[in-house]
Amino acid sequence: MKKDLKSLSNEELRERHNELAVLMGYDSDNCFTSSYNRRFRQRQKIIDELRARSAIDVLLPNLRHEEPWVRCLSASICWDVAPGEAETTLEELAQEPYATVGIQARSSLGWRRDGFINRPLPAKPRTA
Repeated sequence: MKKDLKSLSNEELRERHNELAVLMGYDSDNCFTSSYNRRFRQRQKIIDELRARSAIDVLLPNLRHEEPWVRCLSASICWDVAPGEAETTLEELAQEPYATVGIQARSSLGWRRDGFINRPLPAKPRTA
């Protein structure tokens, strides 16, 4: 039975985030788009809960995690609380030229450096 995210501790949320990051890496490496997207949405709910608690910093130890996907996906979220460490982590991962984690790291770096991630989303066009 799944626990409500609000009932989980910050550490339990971090552990769940890490499990999803590993699975998302597997999905990405194997082009399993639908399961990657499903896990992405689940992970986003965890991130939203951590942000609501002002507890994103619970992910900071992940910047040194042994699993590359955990480091990569954590760094993209930790940028706001530790930009230097997050950028360094993404730069290291971006050195993997043929791995999907390297592609993700390079994309995250570009989006962050260009300010794309921090821009508000455009309003949806009205339909008739």
